[in-house]
Amino acid sequence: GVGCDLDAPAGGTKGVPLGLSLSLVNHTGLFQEARVDVAASESFLLAGYRQASVPILPRSSVNLRYQLVPVGVGHLALPVMRLKWKEGGREVSFKVPTSS
Repeated sequence: GVGCDLDAPAGGTKGVPLGLSLSLVNHTGLFQEARVDVAASESFLLAGYRQASVPILPRSSVNLRYQLVPVGVGHLALPVMRLKWKEGGREVSFKVPTSS
């Protein structure tokens, strides 16, 4: 199937951009196409694709990079990213981060 790894800083400063990286990994021997949808967030401004269809070659990975700018102070939940792909004829979907 397809797996992912989210690399995000533990903290940030209001108004100062911070980088976020989402790595998508295709563990199969087949071509996969994943869809990434990033939900709107009142806590961050986002630079990067909100919706993308990402081709992933067999046994390889693709990195998606985003810039987030915190617009508030305190504990802020990251924008939710929903990943979708087809596996065995059915659509698989999950969200990242899994908890906020």
